[in-house]
Amino acid sequence: MPTMPNIPNGERAIECNAAKVVFGACLNKRTGKLKTKKPYPNMDFKHADAILHASVNYVWRILCFDLTNFRPHNCLPCTADWDIRRVFADRSLAEREAWIDTLDEAIIQIESTIPADQHKGTIEWGSAFQLLNKQVTERTA
Repeated sequence: MPTMPNIPNGERAIECNAAKVVFGACLNKRTGKLKTKKPYPNMDFKHADAILHASVNYVWRILCFDLTNFRPHNCLPCTADWDIRRVFADRSLAEREAWIDTLDEAIIQIESTIPADQHKGTIEWGSAFQLLNKQVTERTA
């Protein structure tokens, strides 16, 4: 079982109210930590809350990639926006990209509350691509 990160100040860092709701749904209500599994694995794209569920899945996936060192979550999140694409299928590309930009901004705000040496996924990929110096990766291992 992976050890998921605790993000105690994440919600306070988010400026967009909709993104606060999305972030809250990414957390385990009992522990306050990031959920270990995709919050909405079986999306109903016709459901009234489809955009909320797709957004939660997107934010959760990016946070898992950046913050955990659990191998299944460390695969590149190239499919993270697939649920959002399906929800926005009848809307313009510009509208979809604007919503993803809003979510990405919330992710940046959330992650800014966590010390950089706790961004375990980012550190692993940075090390793999030799983008981080050896001292940083040794300190956090």
